[in-house]
Order: sequence, then C-alpha cells, then structure tokens
Amino acid sequence: MALISAAPSRAPEASPVERDAKQALLHELEALLFDLVDAHEGSISAEHGIGRVKQRPFLAGLERELLDGLKKLFDPDELMAAGRILPRRG
Repeated sequence: MALISAAPSRAPEASPVERDAKQALLHELEALLFDLVDAHEGSISAEHGIGRVKQRPFLAGLERELLDGLKKLFDPDELMAAGRILPRRG
C-alpha cells in the first residue's frame, strides 16, 4: 500500500506591488517603534546583535562617524568581523 503525502499548502506569492507595500509598512512600523523606545529612553537588544538589515537606524550621524573612526584606527585592513557591525568601507 502506497502512502500518499500532500505537500503543505502555500499562500499565493505576493505581487511586487504587494511586497513593496508590506516592506514600506514594516519600515514605517519599525521607525515608530524606535521613536517610542527612544521617547522612554529604552533600548532594543538581542543575543546576536542588530543584524545587517537593522544597522541603518542604529548607526547614524555622529555615532556612526565615531564608530567608523574607531574601526579604522583599530582595524585598518578590515580583518576583524568585516562587514558585520559596520558596512565595509568602500
């Protein structure tokens, strides 16, 4: 007797317009969340860092310039964790 296995059903793939709209909404919600956290002098952390996708909101302005300077000072050849915390210079 043969066993019949059905593949799990998948939701239909979103159109490019739908994907862009969802992405824009997520970015907007993320900005609101960061504003709320900042307003209460809080922070967001995780065991594995902020990740490459979320670098931009956390690393901006003077803080980014300072981090770039420290990275260049201590790791001029970009041998340590290249591109992990700060995007590669380039």
